[in-house]
Parts: sequence; structure tokens; C-alpha cells
Amino acid sequence: MNYYKLFLESLQELMTNENITPAILARELGCAKSTVARWLHNSSLPKVKYLYLLSAYFDCSFDYILGLTDDKKFTRNLVSVDFPTRLKNMLKSKDKTEYRFAKDCNFHNGRYNHWFVKLNIPRTENLVTMAKSLDCSVEYLLGISDTL
Repeated sequence: MNYYKLFLESLQELMTNENITPAILARELGCAKSTVARWLHNSSLPKVKYLYLLSAYFDCSFDYILGLTDDKKFTRNLVSVDFPTRLKNMLKSKDKTEYRFAKDCNFHNGRYNHWFVKLNIPRTENLVTMAKSLDCSVEYLLGISDTL
């Protein structure tokens, strides 16, 4: 599945509906115009920090912005769960080992372990792959929503 194309279509629709230009969006998000240009030229997905900002700016879910759902609604948790904890709980509930999950998602085991040891958040592309594999939303996987 082409996640870049889905995201591009969603972002263009949101921008058109709000009647904003790439320059205005960049200013509102506090990022470089070239960052928004990369998104609009179908060459990259936003980093997670920009998903937060886009979600707040357009008042919609990460998954809607990424083109993974038609449901704009998003309810944030009052108390968030950290990503490694949520992922471990999801794997346990799906009865998957970390090794099997990494293999299913085509992740190098070292990268996967890095997310747990260093507590780094994966790139957006990897989060989408994980959420699809675990049949949950990106927000749920990040621990900021209780909606699967």
C-alpha cells in the first residue's frame, strides 16, 4: 500500500477545505516550507511531532491525516501510555513474539530493539506498518488514544 499517496490525498483535501497554502501551513506548524513541500510532492511522511501538530491544527485524528480512515474524530487520553508499553501490551494481546512481529513487519531486529532500549519513537512509515499489522490506530499504538 502506498502510504505516501494516501497521506498526500488527505493533506491536500484538508488544506483545500481550510483554504490554506503550503506557506501558511508551514508557518502555522512552525516548520520550514520545504518540509511541507516534501509532503506535498509525495516524497515523505511527516514525523510524529508534525502529526501531533497537524492533528491539532485540522482537528482530526492521525489516522485520518494519514489517509487510513474516513473518521476524523479523535479523542485523546487524559493519561497517555508510553509507546513501548503499549506495543508490548498489543503484542501480548495478539499472542505475537517481538521476533515474529519484527519479521512480519520487515523490521530489522536491531531497529525494533532500539525503540525499546532508547525509547525512540519509530518513523511514521513504521508506525503505520505496525498499526496495520496489529489492527489498531496509530494513535492507539502511540498510547495517546484508547480507540483501537
